[in-house]
Amino acid sequence: MHPGIILLIGGLGSLLARKKYKFFIALISGLAALVIIPTLNPGAYWSFSYLDFELLLFRVDGPAQIMGVVLTLAALGALLFARLSAGSKFYLLAPLYAGSSLMVVFAGDLLTFFVFWELMTISSFFLILNSRQRRTKKTGIYYFLMHMVGGLSLLGAVMVHYGETGHLMLAPLQAGQPWLILALGIKMAFIGVHTWLPRTYSRVPYHISVFLAIFTTKIGIYGVFRLLEPHNFLIWGGGCSALLGVILALRANKLRTILCYSIITKLGYVLVTMGSGSWISRIGGLMYLTNHIIYKTLLFMISGIIIYATGKEKLDQLGGLAGKMPFTMVCTLLASAAAAGLPLTGSYISKIILKEGLTSGPYILLTLIEVGTILVFLKVFYSVFLKKQKRNTVFRKKPPLSLQAPLLILVSVIFIPGLRPKPVFNLMELEETVLELSFFQPYFLWSSLQPVLIAGLLFVAGYFVGSRDFLGLEPGFQHRKYLNFDPYLQSKKYYLLVGEKFSYWHNGDLSRYLFWAFNILLFIWISLLWR
Repeated sequence: MHPGIILLIGGLGSLLARKKYKFFIALISGLAALVIIPTLNPGAYWSFSYLDFELLLFRVDGPAQIMGVVLTLAALGALLFARLSAGSKFYLLAPLYAGSSLMVVFAGDLLTFFVFWELMTISSFFLILNSRQRRTKKTGIYYFLMHMVGGLSLLGAVMVHYGETGHLMLAPLQAGQPWLILALGIKMAFIGVHTWLPRTYSRVPYHISVFLAIFTTKIGIYGVFRLLEPHNFLIWGGGCSALLGVILALRANKLRTILCYSIITKLGYVLVTMGSGSWISRIGGLMYLTNHIIYKTLLFMISGIIIYATGKEKLDQLGGLAGKMPFTMVCTLLASAAAAGLPLTGSYISKIILKEGLTSGPYILLTLIEVGTILVFLKVFYSVFLKKQKRNTVFRKKPPLSLQAPLLILVSVIFIPGLRPKPVFNLMELEETVLELSFFQPYFLWSSLQPVLIAGLLFVAGYFVGSRDFLGLEPGFQHRKYLNFDPYLQSKKYYLLVGEKFSYWHNGDLSRYLFWAFNILLFIWISLLWR
């Protein structure tokens, strides 16, 4: 049975169930998908004919299985986390969103990939949309329009590829790459087309932002893995996107906005590995992505707990929560350790593997990104837990067990690949040279600690020497205006101006339409005579 179809059925089944049973239907469908995925046989597929196309609705291999397990596990954690706040709509749309994501992961042809890529957009749009709140409604429409542009670009790439090659099998596209790059760039929030990400995730209820953080951007990177050949553009484009993400995160003040820019940074990091011609590096990048899904979901849950407990998420309004929220603080430390790729975490193992296939240039680039990432987490940890508490920071209520228990589940998952990586290696069919690596030799341990030490020194120097403003540590620090700059919204006034002028001519007056038609025909007639 296809795990994505199980989740889709679970979501549609919630329509027929009473409110008190909707959660359990979603939970059971998620658990069933999680149990089924590891039992799938690599190489298995479902094929059928549609019109003149031979389609593969389902194709199983190691990367798809690993991605499917991690996405489903994170979705189950997010489902448990959302139970306190979720309404009936959530239990319909969240399984549809998760199920369509799994359909993309296990797709074997471009048509199936595209159809469920779009179903992801539609289900997540209605998950975001709240017609009662004008701000959230506008945010949802903005999200939808951006991803519709990406969807049409993907369709254009598929059509050009089919016209050139005559097949729709899922493989790196041989034509239509510019359209494909735009589609994938929007989905993964590449710098320049990233504006929907911080605008959306920071404006929806915290339990929805947790669920959104699992799928959309990660499927974009998965699309890069499946559909793009290695190229230097991916290396340097990913590096620039990651470093700009670091700068924006350091200048931001809102907790979930910082996490959004951190997503951009980490996906840029993975994109660097996807640009390498080495299969080992690409597989290591995909493994790193799966670890990123877990710890980023955990961090969005932590931000939700902080919002629940204090009613605030701006760093200049937080502080001194270490004594009041010790469990949350420890979970933040462990998630930050995974983000930094410290030993015993799955990120540590995947970083070693992906760097085995890199040349010296990208290696230095990755180190710079790691240092920037750790600086961001030092800023957040200090501002939330260690900084002297502000007068307006009020600890309103203690987070219930239903919010804290999912943290414990995901924290344990962070360390499983780091302690027992062999099952993952077997699924990925890694080369013997990688399997024989001694992952805890002094060289690897020291290389993982270097970025932490450099970032720690930079943070201390910035704090005491005078760069506190750049780190966002100054009292009263506010979100900088240029972080809100959005070229797509800025251009709106020009569209409105053109529309206003055009409406003067296009007003339904029959005499004007006849005048237009006459002049067009006259122009065509004169053009023909001229020839």
